[in-house]
Amino acid sequence: MRLSTDILCRCSDDLENEYQTHVKNMRSNSSLVTTIGEGCTKLLKKLYAVDMDNFSQEIFNTNYTCNNTFVKFLKQSYNDLCICWNDPQPYNQYGERTLFSEIFLQQFKLFSKMTKLLYFKWIEKKLQNTDHIWLTKKNYVKKDVQLKLLDGVGIMKKNNVNFIMLESSGVEDDIFTHTLEDTIKNLKHGTDSLSSILCDYKDCNVETAQKLVVLTGHIIKDKLTIMKYSPGNTSKWVAVEVRSCAIPLVYENRKATIKLYETFAYIYLTLKEQEEIYDKLTDEKLGFTIVEEKDMVKNCNVN
Repeated sequence: MRLSTDILCRCSDDLENEYQTHVKNMRSNSSLVTTIGEGCTKLLKKLYAVDMDNFSQEIFNTNYTCNNTFVKFLKQSYNDLCICWNDPQPYNQYGERTLFSEIFLQQFKLFSKMTKLLYFKWIEKKLQNTDHIWLTKKNYVKKDVQLKLLDGVGIMKKNNVNFIMLESSGVEDDIFTHTLEDTIKNLKHGTDSLSSILCDYKDCNVETAQKLVVLTGHIIKDKLTIMKYSPGNTSKWVAVEVRSCAIPLVYENRKATIKLYETFAYIYLTLKEQEEIYDKLTDEKLGFTIVEEKDMVKNCNVN
């Protein structure tokens, strides 16, 4: 596992190199550039210059060289943030659910509705299709299973599998214990989701299965951190921080939204890549692509 908060680097060299690549890509907004083109900063500068007295009309009338799905989401997202900035409030006085529901939930809702790649279940939801993972670890005694609930679960529409799990730790200054518990919860849900998915594709090629990815999003105050989980090339799960951003809560800090859109662009590209991986796995599962017995997930030491 590799996090930006690690004081000492104890992960493998390969994982450290991957983490540093993500840091470099986040700094250069590479996912955003890939998604909507080199002119992405010009589009954002136009949005940052809109008149707050007439922001909605100006946002949706802003022209750009392409008008793809992500650009449409970006405009909807920025318009929603402008609505919040038009009448800001001190979220630390109203508890974690207010900030999560008014800001973060709305952003992920817009992303799912505009891209049509995900649907979400919100507020204290049990992760689907993972009960058997908990049961096997508790010797199949259901009363001993301590199921953890999530603030949001994003499920891929194409194949109905868990893709991104969201957890909010609050807005108060003293939230260390809650944050630590939620970090562990996300690790648990990320790896459990992968275990469940691998069970469904046990007759597929292990090299294809190792490309599977699920994400978690951890929200602490106004900051969102995205972690990526994958089976890796050994018997250990791989977990690495891939993107992080702070959502500006006032208009004066609006330029910081470029990192929000870099984060969503990364999620978008990962979703599209995973759709291709699942297509390959389905072909292998159904026999359209022949997999030798020795190369199947069930016969390899994968977690």
